[in-house]
Amino acid sequence: AIYTNEGTKYYKIGNGTYKAISTGDAAAEITATNIRRSNLNLTKKAVDEKGNPVTTSELFAFTITVNDSQDKKVWFSVQTDANDTSTIVKNLSTDAVPEVKDGEKTGYYYADSGSEIAVSIQPGWNLRFTNLPNGTTYTITENAKENYSFVNASIDNNGTFSTGDGTTVGTGTINESDKQYTVTYTNRAVTQQVFIQKTGQDAQTPLQGAVFSLYTKAGYEADPQKVLKTELESDEDGKIDLG
Repeated sequence: AIYTNEGTKYYKIGNGTYKAISTGDAAAEITATNIRRSNLNLTKKAVDEKGNPVTTSELFAFTITVNDSQDKKVWFSVQTDANDTSTIVKNLSTDAVPEVKDGEKTGYYYADSGSEIAVSIQPGWNLRFTNLPNGTTYTITENAKENYSFVNASIDNNGTFSTGDGTTVGTGTINESDKQYTVTYTNRAVTQQVFIQKTGQDAQTPLQGAVFSLYTKAGYEADPQKVLKTELESDEDGKIDLG
C-alpha cells in the first residue's frame, strides 16, 4: 500500500512502514527506512484548593476522536499504573469494541478512525492509544463533572495540543515518530459550604448564641481531645458556618 504525508511517499509492506529515499535510474530499487510509530497517553489529576492531589475513585468521562492519518482502526487500553501492564483494566467504561480472546476480554479496545469514543477513567489511570502514524490528529473533550472545576490540560515531550480559553476541548497532532506523548487533564475539587443550625425544642425556632466546638471522630475520642474549631456561635438565624 502507498500513501503520501506532507509530500513524502510512504510504502506499507507487511507490518512495516517505509519511506522512499531514492530510486535508481537502471532498476526499480527503493532505499527504505523503517518508521516507528508514536503513542498517545491521557491521564487524569484531581487536586484540592491548594493544588494537593485528591484521592478519589470517581470516574471522569471523556469523549475522544482520533483521526488516523492512514485511516486505520485505532487501538487503546487503560492501566491503573502506566508502567505495569498487569494493571490493565479489562472492564472499562467505554463504548469502544473490546478485543476478546478465548471468550475473555483482553483489556484492549478499538474503534474506527474518526469515530467518537466515550471512555471514563479515574485519577491516576493511564489511557494509551498505540501505534499512531505521523499526521494523526485527535480531539479530547472532558465532560463536566459535579463538584469539580476544570483547571487546565497540558502535553509533555514538546507535543502539539491546546484547548480553547476556559473549555475542556483540546486538539492535537502526532507530529513525530517513535514518541510517547502524554496529555494530562487537571480538575479542582470544589469546596462545599457546610452549616449547622441550632433550633429550639420545637425543632423550628432558630436559637442565637449557641456555642459549639468541632472535632473529627478520632479527635473527639482521643485523650486528650483534639479540637478542630472552638467558639463556634450560632447567628440570629441559628446557623453556624463551618466553611
